[in-house]
Amino acid sequence: MEYWNKGDRVGVDLKDYSHWQGAGPWRDREQWLKLGRPHFRMYERLCLVTSTKRPLRRAVEWGPGGGANAIHFTDEVDEFCGIEIAQASLDECKRVLSEAGFESFRPVLISAEAPEQALELAGSQYDFFLSTYVFELLPGKRYGERVLSVAYTLLRPGGLAIIQIRYDDGSERSRQKNIDYYRHAARFTSYSIEEFWTLAQRIGFRPEYVTLVPEHIDEYAGDLYAYFALVKPGSEERAREK
Repeated sequence: MEYWNKGDRVGVDLKDYSHWQGAGPWRDREQWLKLGRPHFRMYERLCLVTSTKRPLRRAVEWGPGGGANAIHFTDEVDEFCGIEIAQASLDECKRVLSEAGFESFRPVLISAEAPEQALELAGSQYDFFLSTYVFELLPGKRYGERVLSVAYTLLRPGGLAIIQIRYDDGSERSRQKNIDYYRHAARFTSYSIEEFWTLAQRIGFRPEYVTLVPEHIDEYAGDLYAYFALVKPGSEERAREK
């Protein structure tokens, strides 16, 4: 997608939008670390709720940007895979993880038009899938369904996922824009809570719970966020369902 590779040419600060340390509000390292820290705690909670033994071996993130989430997993996993449509963000993520002494980052570059490429390039059998501040940027709900299906396939049976969306509560401020991507990228796609929950179930996930963040959050004032905690059922569980 041209926006995420050439946005700087049309006045978009991609380093800021992609959460690069040192850019925009992320000039303060503590602010940058603060962005991903709650997501790691959500991961810890999901492991506890599902009685999943830690640490997990392999994690994959859809849209790691500058590594604001990944940096918190360096002591937790043996391999961290980042799937991106922007090579610059993959390079930056690898750089910050290397500086932290983590050399097992696996960068995967895909075409924005073909999210399914990740299945061939990243492999499968991941223990944990993470995606934050991405689904609202996707070019429509159908595309989001494709990414969610890829996430399901990337995970091993019993694997865990945390996916954040911008949710629509029926108010004008929460409604998706879905037109003019260059103007409304950060609010392009929204789902109702029930809609995304049902979508995850249809794909095969078992939703465990959803965490809502309806209040204003610093730089993201005005947006409504929901974090879905999902499980890919194990083989025995799927057999019982059949």
